[in-house]
Amino acid sequence: WLQIERLIGGSTRYHPPRVRDIADMLAKPEAEIRRILKLTGRIGRVYEVAHDHFFLRPALAGIVEIVDDLTAAEPGGRFNAAQFRDRAGSGRKVAIQILEFLDRHGVTLRRGDLRLVNRYRRDLFRSPADTEPALAEASGGASSPVGRPDFKSGRGREPVLGGFDSHSLPPLSQRRDDGDNPLSR
Repeated sequence: WLQIERLIGGSTRYHPPRVRDIADMLAKPEAEIRRILKLTGRIGRVYEVAHDHFFLRPALAGIVEIVDDLTAAEPGGRFNAAQFRDRAGSGRKVAIQILEFLDRHGVTLRRGDLRLVNRYRRDLFRSPADTEPALAEASGGASSPVGRPDFKSGRGREPVLGGFDSHSLPPLSQRRDDGDNPLSR
């Protein structure tokens, strides 16, 4: 993974090589490189912008910053693909693939040949520490992956088959005692 990360990061972060090119550079099978990138994508470190074209999460955060700068510089806050291509330093095909990816994720909204930023989705690819540094520092780092500070992982903590979760039951003091409930006896 570290070798792949070096190849798709750094100066090539806005136009990384495709899977077949990475496989050629590392003399590894394409399937192995693709498998590693897809697994890494599951944990959110890379995103498949187009088929076999993966971008690191920080690169996508940088791309969103470029889009933000373009909208701030243009009257009406709209920009076109050519402006983005020139600013990102990528080719036309890659620029279109990136913009379509941002459209699919709701970061940009396409209106004809122009796009504008959805201000509610612009932090999608930033890490929590980048978006709210004071909050992250106060809580001791990045937020819990499940969003529940009381979450306890480990053996015996999984819900039973069917998805039953004891956290979904009301406290005993709030349960209705109707006489038909075998648990209330």
